[in-house]
Amino acid sequence: MLIQGGITGTPNVPSMYQPTLSSGTLQIGVLAVSNTVEPVSDLTLTISSAGTAVGTPTVILSGGNIVNNGALNITSSSTLVNYGIYCTDPIQYASVTKYSYSGSGALTITQTNGAAASSSFYFKSGSSSTNYEILFNGTITLKLPSACAAYSLCSYVR
Repeated sequence: MLIQGGITGTPNVPSMYQPTLSSGTLQIGVLAVSNTVEPVSDLTLTISSAGTAVGTPTVILSGGNIVNNGALNITSSSTLVNYGIYCTDPIQYASVTKYSYSGSGALTITQTNGAAASSSFYFKSGSSSTNYEILFNGTITLKLPSACAAYSLCSYVR
């Protein structure tokens, strides 16, 4: 899992595959929840009820899960194509092929610019066995650019 950015608060990392942001704010430059090194099936980033993760510009799910019980705020002002959460095939295939975004926390995706193909969630898969389950159990705020044909959900399958 790749998390680049500054941490304010108390990140708790019980294992390398299941980090938890237990309190405070995590400012994220790049967030990729990905099983790049090993075919791990339980790779999960958890944001607890007292935690807030703030990221720019795109969160990448590539064979991993996010459990958001706090707040996840994703913001992009790029004039290029933007995705809030980009779901794609894992680097290393594991026995489990269903990955997810879930939790009772608030999700805010804000895109102030963006090209015509921008979307809040983008799904791109070259494998019929890769599945993403997106469970909205908390407050969701999607702010898309009004000047272009932006989409809340967009899918591409090779």
